[in-house]
Amino acid sequence: MPLERSVFRPFYKPPFNGSAFIAPRISIATDIIYLKNLLRPRQTKNREGEGFVFATTGLQYTNLARRAARSLKLAMPKAQIDLFTDQKIEDPIFDEIHPVTHRGPRPKMEALLSSRFEKTIYLDADVVVVEDISDVFDLLDTHPIAAALGVSRSRTEMTSYRKDIPHAFPVLNSGVFAIRRTPKTLAFLEDWDRNYAQSKIGKDQPVLRATLYEHQLMPLVLPLSTTC
Repeated sequence: MPLERSVFRPFYKPPFNGSAFIAPRISIATDIIYLKNLLRPRQTKNREGEGFVFATTGLQYTNLARRAARSLKLAMPKAQIDLFTDQKIEDPIFDEIHPVTHRGPRPKMEALLSSRFEKTIYLDADVVVVEDISDVFDLLDTHPIAAALGVSRSRTEMTSYRKDIPHAFPVLNSGVFAIRRTPKTLAFLEDWDRNYAQSKIGKDQPVLRATLYEHQLMPLVLPLSTTC
């Protein structure tokens, strides 16, 4: 799929070894020179109570988030962007930087639970944002959760955590995940975090799918053009 027609594009898909991620060295300056020739900002208004969060552990993934945040800012200059990380850094691209206490490679649930925004879009650190996606916040007015469709729909992937869920229930991409803060969604996030910590399977998307099913939450599935 052409880059200019996609909302997000992964920078890098690192291998998962069961306990840690491996990410390459990156050059923020070089990537931003490239992106400046690609992106056309369209956001025209401030959106109070709405913002983006990244969540990382380790220096290399934190650097990936810094690069991803710059692509987001180029596409949406007025976006509010927070980072949750275990690294001690300063970077003006982020409006706020919060410490995380989460142990393991998945701090995203802690970030979503602790987000200061009423409407939050969580993005994985290895994305490039190439369009204004503020309309996803508008979708949260009628649907408390919206997410991109997961690429894998193999039966092995979907049943790696729970085998009793109907096959038709979708797998969602937890790397592009929008949520509106409500008592019900907060309870869901707490259970997703707890279930993942107890699962020991190494992937959060099968646990996300099962927890959504348990809470009888059917998110709005974003179109395939959202990711590539």
